Amino acid sequence: MSAESSIEVRRRTAADLEALAGVLGRVHAVDGYPVNLPPDPVAWLSGPRTRASWVAVTDDDCVIGHVSRSVTEGDQAEALWTGALSCESEDLGVVKRLFVDPEYRAAGVGRRLLETVVADSHRLGLRPVLDVDVGAAPANGLYLRAGFFVVGTMELTWTGLGGVFVAHCYAGPQPERASDLPGR
Repeated sequence: MSAESSIEVRRRTAADLEALAGVLGRVHAVDGYPVNLPPDPVAWLSGPRTRASWVAVTDDDCVIGHVSRSVTEGDQAEALWTGALSCESEDLGVVKRLFVDPEYRAAGVGRRLLETVVADSHRLGLRPVLDVDVGAAPANGLYLRAGFFVVGTMELTWTGLGGVFVAHCYAGPQPERASDLPGR
């Protein structure tokens, strides 16, 4: 897929969840993300900390990608982010569950989803943060190209799914005006 213009990013609806479960299964088969495929992908995508979610869709409304913004409450990297950024937990918007159907890779879909969640975080005065497996080279590259930077690396546990992995913990680009930053 190379016609990026034929891809739309819109708010996720409940009707998208079953299709997203299928996309997640394909992503897991190709990339091993998530490390352990959740037994209930719909519940995993709609976790209680989720505050907003978006999907990427084709012209015929085929769901091909996903991203969410959540709160840090209970996040294993919360102390690392708040310490590194000298801010409070409520100043952060955690980028979660970003994935793109393998068939649509290299078409800018992941970048557009990431830009959407970053813009939403900035609109709310939040600093975007995320964590990602150090071995996920394409994802790490995407975040670095988008202006994210590593604030620390730590061992994390896939909550409820078992398994431990080493993750880079990133902070995203700052809002364009310094007055928009948390704590200012």
